[in-house]
Amino acid sequence: MSFGCEYFEQMKGEKELIEKILQTEIYLFVSMRDGQGILHHMEDFYYITLLEVHGILLNDYFHPVN
Repeated sequence: MSFGCEYFEQMKGEKELIEKILQTEIYLFVSMRDGQGILHHMEDFYYITLLEVHGILLNDYFHPVN
């Protein structure tokens, strides 16, 4: 009898995992459809680029080349 209970508990855990995976995939598809994912990626790229340019400008300011 305990084997059956363990089996159903395992199946419950697997169903929860599958539900989480499904929700993640749905989120990814929605973000692709409405452009939210691309917008977030572009914001990250823009921020990283600003940090790199800022670092280059600071380096040139404090260590000018003659």
